Amino acid sequence: MNRTARSLLALGAVVLALLLHVGLVLRSYPLSAWAADEAPLRGDVDRYYANAWGAARAGGLYGYDLSCMAGYPVGLWNSMGKKGFEIAHLLVPRLSLPHLFYLVLVGVTLLGPLFVYLAGHRACATAMRRGALLALALIFWHLDAYISYFWGFGNVFFPGTVALVMVMVPVAVRTVDARAGWAWGLLLGLLSAAVFYFHTVLVITAAAPLLTVLVARRAALRHPRTWIALALAAGVALALCLPWLMPLWQTRGDCVPEPHRWFPGGPRNLAMDLLSDRIYQRAFDRNFLLQFAVLAGLHGLWVTRRQPGLLVVRALGAGAAVTLSIAYVFPLLSLGCSLQPYRFIIPSMLFLLPAAALSVASAADVVRRLPRDAQAVVALLLLLVLPRLTAYGLDLLRAPGAVGVTDAQRAVVDVLRREPVIARVLCEDAGLGHALPVMTGWPVIGGLSSQAFLKHRFAGVDEGNAMFGRGPAAWTPADLARYLHTYAVSHAVFYSPAWIAFARNAPDVFTPIGTVGGCPLYRVGGAPPSYVEQGEAEVLMQPRAIMVRANRGRTLVLRTHFDPMLRADVGVSLEPAPMLDDPVPFLRCVIPDGVASFTIRWSPRAGGTMP
Repeated sequence: MNRTARSLLALGAVVLALLLHVGLVLRSYPLSAWAADEAPLRGDVDRYYANAWGAARAGGLYGYDLSCMAGYPVGLWNSMGKKGFEIAHLLVPRLSLPHLFYLVLVGVTLLGPLFVYLAGHRACATAMRRGALLALALIFWHLDAYISYFWGFGNVFFPGTVALVMVMVPVAVRTVDARAGWAWGLLLGLLSAAVFYFHTVLVITAAAPLLTVLVARRAALRHPRTWIALALAAGVALALCLPWLMPLWQTRGDCVPEPHRWFPGGPRNLAMDLLSDRIYQRAFDRNFLLQFAVLAGLHGLWVTRRQPGLLVVRALGAGAAVTLSIAYVFPLLSLGCSLQPYRFIIPSMLFLLPAAALSVASAADVVRRLPRDAQAVVALLLLLVLPRLTAYGLDLLRAPGAVGVTDAQRAVVDVLRREPVIARVLCEDAGLGHALPVMTGWPVIGGLSSQAFLKHRFAGVDEGNAMFGRGPAAWTPADLARYLHTYAVSHAVFYSPAWIAFARNAPDVFTPIGTVGGCPLYRVGGAPPSYVEQGEAEVLMQPRAIMVRANRGRTLVLRTHFDPMLRADVGVSLEPAPMLDDPVPFLRCVIPDGVASFTIRWSPRAGGTMP
């Protein structure tokens, strides 16, 4: 075969691989979701969408969302892995939120493996190495159980931001190496800010690769131009991050990390994952690609030991060592458990792919020079490994979950819309709890996942079906009725048998109004609930303000959560009012004589450099 034919064949293989990549992404997020122009709800997208919708209603990067959990600061600590969606809305505010979400889900998923390739393609100088890198990026992106689960479940910014961190490494090398490195420094600063916003936790994954670059190029640090470029990168990153970083710092008291011990970690688990045929104690039980990334990556790093110009590969290898340590050591630490350390297996694998590509190309070159008998033995060994790889392909035969609002969710909304008055809806199902405010504007008790790092989760429903911190067995009808009244709950939607049985045994509290798919809907209590706990006034909860009219006293306690950044006009002062056993107090208004009307808005203490 001549050189031209080989080039055409290689080009055809690349085009075919990219078309397959696009097809698999659109299989998970079909074009019908775009055509429907409704929330592309699926997995984690439910709560991402609810959070972005709350931030959009609040008017920018952050604000106060009155539609969920009796009021909470939206767009701050609960946005650590979701900010990319909110940034997209801020940049393209006129695009409908459903279409925006679809474009982000598809766009990030399409670009992720291409960024992995972009990060390592200069280090992979030959066509064989580059082809191996592209193939590995696509294989791991679509077949690895961890990676494909994350972006397929809607958490596209975790693996997508890992790929962006990888791009930062060659940019950092160019920033340090270039004599006029200000342009590369500017790009490095922009990428650093993007990583901070898109998935803040992943900032720590950039530390080891960037430090490795600086150590390897320490001679360049003697030149003032290098420091100017690095200072530019740091300045740009800090300037772009401050509008969100400052409110995060101001509201740090709202951050309540909760340990997640889903992944035990430790040396025993690491040994089992690397030496057995299953991931130890994990639902994602296929580990061949993890083992391949580690072994081929180590061999690739060995290949680079005497080759100049492969600093990017070695720096990413250092990052892989650190992230693999985070995955298996951090679960032993209380702080580490809050980071869900099992996720860091994803950057450890992706960081190793450029080194693994060098290994594959080196092995292919060796095999090509072997005698035919030896090549046959190698082919036999590969066939013995094939069943373990084939299992990943068979996983693709499973149909992906539906995308969008379900018929059952629409039916629940149809039943509730026939009700004359709706205050807050207590919703046991998290997906519907996320969708209800978006679909109807009705506020909910429930909604945000219990994984949110917020004290405000008390006025919600967690994954264990606990409401106000307790499961159905811990409540009496009279006790729960007091909480429902205090939180202005007018309707309830139950799904679990335990709560349905509880409601059946409490007819004075729950009045059935309909059933959807075997799940009953209820009217709660008798008189329509009010947003006033103490005092007399008319209260209107709007997206960006609480309007108080016809006030008749000096003190008014509202059934919404207090926040230090809430401000009232016309001399009204706001104070915390502890209520029941909620860790977040309600809102007390101390009103001057003669004031009958006032407005409450959320105003960051920093003044806000962005809306």
